[in-house]
Amino acid sequence: MNYIEIDQSIKIDDTNGDTILAYSNEKYYSILISNSVKREVFKELYGKQKNKVIFKIKLFCSGLFYLLKDMIKEDVIITIDNEFSGRENDVKGILLNLIWKINPKFDKRDLRIKEIGKKSRAHEIAKKVHNKEIKSDRIISKKELLSHI
Repeated sequence: MNYIEIDQSIKIDDTNGDTILAYSNEKYYSILISNSVKREVFKELYGKQKNKVIFKIKLFCSGLFYLLKDMIKEDVIITIDNEFSGRENDVKGILLNLIWKINPKFDKRDLRIKEIGKKSRAHEIAKKVHNKEIKSDRIISKKELLSHI
């Protein structure tokens, strides 16, 4: 069984900076959602949303889906840093629906949301990508981000 932790640098709704999502275990992987993509998405869709928080959670989960896409094909326990306090069940529900499209047998008990802290390697990777010390493994396009909303 693999264990991975996930952290984010720059919140999904902060359009002044790129959002980095990173996971780590023995290896690491990161994606980048540029501030320009986020601006376009928010300009185009945010005002039309009845529930703005759910919209942000869907964007976050869409990014997580691309981060995890290859990992969720195997047995893995995923711990995500809590980015939406009080809305953990919403994050889990939305993300699980995306995960089950690829791996219908994924056990919902293997998806956890809790504070992982600044000492996590995932936090370190997200921060290094944000600070341009290392490159992200993938850049997510507007089309990709919107494909899971």
